[in-house]
Amino acid sequence: MKQVLLVFACLALAATPSIHAQAPACTPSNGLNFICGLQKPEDLVLIPGTRWLIASGMDPGAGLHLIDTAAKRAHPLYASDTPARLDRTRFASCPDPLDPRQAVLHGLSLRPAPQAGHYTLYATNHGGRESVEAFDIDGRGATPSATWVGCVLMPDKLAANSVAAFGDGALVSTVVSLPGKTSPDGRNTGAVFMWTPGESMFHRLDGTELPVNNGIETSAMIASSSSRRWDCDRLSPSRAPIPRNRSASRS
Repeated sequence: MKQVLLVFACLALAATPSIHAQAPACTPSNGLNFICGLQKPEDLVLIPGTRWLIASGMDPGAGLHLIDTAAKRAHPLYASDTPARLDRTRFASCPDPLDPRQAVLHGLSLRPAPQAGHYTLYATNHGGRESVEAFDIDGRGATPSATWVGCVLMPDKLAANSVAAFGDGALVSTVVSLPGKTSPDGRNTGAVFMWTPGESMFHRLDGTELPVNNGIETSAMIASSSSRRWDCDRLSPSRAPIPRNRSASRS
């Protein structure tokens, strides 16, 4: 959940059927404010310099929601009426827009976009296809808006659990359980996968195997992924590989 875990000191999220009416159970209690109507909001990201959080939704069709931290209310961000505009320059291999009715989104990662006031939101998806989906977030108005802009597919039978981006557009993602590896006894079960613009899908980085590797993040100090060099001796669960002097190969 990265730094957004701090938000739970002020907010608590509860799942209820609808966000349009705040149920009595959502009234403040013991210094906590409850925001209802979100379906399995596993991940949160803050839009920098604003009062807005983006929450994921892990039920089919739950979409993405904006949380107004000042008003303590949620608003739909990605739903059936969200515009879709495939960016074929960045995501040439993405077959078609995601169906919002099937989307199962989490593992959020927000990256500044070249256009001022815009961000690219990446989300892992398990609805309709196994993929990482990309959204343009326009934070310039009074209320941020989203446009679906592309996707990167995962290899067959693999599901991404988290995603992070480099400044050059390359993505890294974790797979918690590779096929046939579900042991909970500390043995390696997953690995890190990578995609660079121009590739058709993610590829596995050899030497990045981990036991139940949950999350991943890229360093703000590393703008480019062009060297793709990793020190695979310094890995720990829920952490990205730490760059050093060892080249990783595909498999």
